[in-house]
Amino acid sequence: MKLHKLLVCIPLFSILLMACNPKKVEQSNDFKKGDLLTNMATVIQNDYQLLLDEVIKFESGYNQFLNSKSQTDFDTAKVRWERSYMKWQSVLAYDFGPGMENNLKTNLGTFPTDTLKVVNYIKENKYDLTTISSNVAKGFHVFDFLLNRENAIGYFNDKNYNDYGVAVISYIKTLIQNTISGWNTYQTTFITSTGTESTSAFSMFVNDYIKAYEECKWTKVGIPLGKQSLDVVQPTYIETPRAKITWKLLIANIKAVKRQFNGDMQSGKQGIGFDDYLKAVNKSDLVSTINKEFDAIITTVQGFNQDLETMLSNPSKKKQVDDLYTQIHNLTIHLKTDMTAAFGIMITYQDNDGD
Repeated sequence: MKLHKLLVCIPLFSILLMACNPKKVEQSNDFKKGDLLTNMATVIQNDYQLLLDEVIKFESGYNQFLNSKSQTDFDTAKVRWERSYMKWQSVLAYDFGPGMENNLKTNLGTFPTDTLKVVNYIKENKYDLTTISSNVAKGFHVFDFLLNRENAIGYFNDKNYNDYGVAVISYIKTLIQNTISGWNTYQTTFITSTGTESTSAFSMFVNDYIKAYEECKWTKVGIPLGKQSLDVVQPTYIETPRAKITWKLLIANIKAVKRQFNGDMQSGKQGIGFDDYLKAVNKSDLVSTINKEFDAIITTVQGFNQDLETMLSNPSKKKQVDDLYTQIHNLTIHLKTDMTAAFGIMITYQDNDGD
């Protein structure tokens, strides 16, 4: 995601409550956070594995196209890229533990793509994908350029072009594999670290979960809409300007964070989540509100019949995008203020939201 600094403002009463007794909520009921974290460890590892499975399918489809150079295989490769990108949306809330150690989100999700850098890498056939400077030229988003630029299939007559895609997919796969391996070791620490201090696994998970939701709000909608540029739209910051799947990615992202809030697997199997913890501290109304707002956001986006760039160029359609941004923002308050207050968790990341 495009790097930008965030600043948070916590209501004073919440800060005083947490500072005086950060474990008050935990002590007031018999809810076992270890059970929540045990379930979420399974959910997280499953999400990573399903992502890896899709990346492997994409790699296979990409290589098959390189061998055949057929339009059919090219189209298949693009579909498999899109599916892997959709699965990527399911792990964006896990930027702690092994995910943070591998800088997974920064390495694989920094956009928009610097297409000039990509072209130079390919032309010179010299690049190091492990460097910070390459973040804007690798990851899932780079294939929006490689596979979806005008007359894209013709560029694959260049061996360097082919090899660059192979290298990026291999890098993506390796980082995900390393993260999965890391979770095999980290799982015990995650399950047993149930405190509310900022260094606890529970606190880091809550923080990264909410941060990922806010980043979805900003990077997928707010920044292109102009919320950081005095309402001047920024179409160059759209996540997938060529494939035009921004709304698909947004829906996948929102569905993922709703599922994680409820502790559910992608298969639909239900488990213990933040919703159960809130119910245990008499916040059932908040659970209902949060889930309804997730559903309302999804319904709104599903009603769009034009891509984001087209909508931003039309005043009436832009208003619809602005209304969507407001919907997403309103839910931010329930997650970042109401839920964290109920959990006795302090927000430790910074944003510039002003909520």
